[in-house]
Amino acid sequence: MIKLRCLLTYANGPLNLAYEAGTVFDADDAQATYLLADAPGCFEVVKAVTAPARDKMIRTPEADK
Repeated sequence: MIKLRCLLTYANGPLNLAYEAGTVFDADDAQATYLLADAPGCFEVVKAVTAPARDKMIRTPEADK
């Protein structure tokens, strides 16, 4: 997932997409790639969200140094 910010009002009729300027939203990789290519300068990447670790085991804290 990638967090995008819409800098300018964006509308795409055939895909039924619309974003107001200032809107921050999460987009999957395919959608983000499309939006950034379709309207360069209209969106900026705010933060790339990484997937959580697959290993969710509870661990003991590191020893004091």
